[in-house]
Amino acid sequence: MALVWLIAIAAPVRAFEPLSPAKTFRFDAPDGHYESWWGRVSCPINAIRGIVRFDRYGQPTTRWRPGITVFVRKGEGKSERLARLAIRARFYRPPFESELGAAIDDSVDLGTRKFRGVTGGKGTFTFLMSWNSGGDVVAQVGAESLIVRMGTRPDTVNINGSTGAGSVTFEFGHVPEGKQDQCKPIA
Repeated sequence: MALVWLIAIAAPVRAFEPLSPAKTFRFDAPDGHYESWWGRVSCPINAIRGIVRFDRYGQPTTRWRPGITVFVRKGEGKSERLARLAIRARFYRPPFESELGAAIDDSVDLGTRKFRGVTGGKGTFTFLMSWNSGGDVVAQVGAESLIVRMGTRPDTVNINGSTGAGSVTFEFGHVPEGKQDQCKPIA
């Protein structure tokens, strides 16, 4: 099994350089269901930044809570590696709880850690996920960041909206990796 580590860090100011026009994924998923958007990414893209807005929340009679999940992935089947940022309504309404995790082929859990704070008290919140060539994925929600290692640079991003209606307005971009930056934008 691959070595995985998760740590919580104070959210540093991270320079995000947009490299694509903003897109909006709208979802209206019945309770217990989800709708999905996905796309491929490659160098120099190494980050996704988004604003989430919920307009309708699922009923508290379902076991599924309203929320979004952002996956970054590489590979398929038994060789798939992924990191997942899940942001879900705490009690079927705002605020939202967040967690970051990693897995191999969505069956071998490499570790999950919850963010300490909550976000989106009025149904709107932001997130930033970035990754590097070594497969370290950093997710920032509010003033808190977590890091997980998926072991490779992802090539696919997937956004799911579940048990409610809303939108995710997002853009792809680049966050400098310092000396290790193997995927710099062309000036």
